[in-house]
Amino acid sequence: MKSTQNKNSVYPPSEDSFLLAETTKHLKGKILDMGTGPGFIAITNALLNPSNQVTAVDINPKALFSARENAEKKNLNIHFIESDLFSNLKGRFDYILFNPPYLPSKKTQELALDGGKEGSEIILRFLEQAKNFLSPEGNIFLLLSSFNNPEKLKKKAEQIGYTLREIKRKNLFFETLYVWKLSKNNV
Repeated sequence: MKSTQNKNSVYPPSEDSFLLAETTKHLKGKILDMGTGPGFIAITNALLNPSNQVTAVDINPKALFSARENAEKKNLNIHFIESDLFSNLKGRFDYILFNPPYLPSKKTQELALDGGKEGSEIILRFLEQAKNFLSPEGNIFLLLSSFNNPEKLKKKAEQIGYTLREIKRKNLFFETLYVWKLSKNNV
């Protein structure tokens, strides 16, 4: 389980990060890693496909500092932006990857972990905004947990205007992790 430190700590890669990185390592194009943390997913995509244009975003300046240092150690050209979701972003992306804070919490004590009262509030805010930054044929790869009530979240995502399918699942002893692939309904 993710450990809680303080509101601005940097969450190290764990099972959820590994699952999303493994699922998306084949992607080629303009990639946005939302909530990059220490940059594991962005770095994986930049290393395996050097032609990728990777942008890494996080609300936490400590996380961005860590991610930038990790990318520099590997001599990678990743664009880093401090932003609360899409607030400081422009442009469209072929792929948007998001390992969100998803644990249910009454108040935010840890930015990297706490996803709101039901654990899906940040995810829903992300989905509302993401479609404006996704290229017409682009896809979102979203990591979810069984803590998020996936069926309820699926219905809300469809109401927002996405088609989706589960493409990967990993059962852990305390939760199940899912990777969903979403695209905009171009109706």
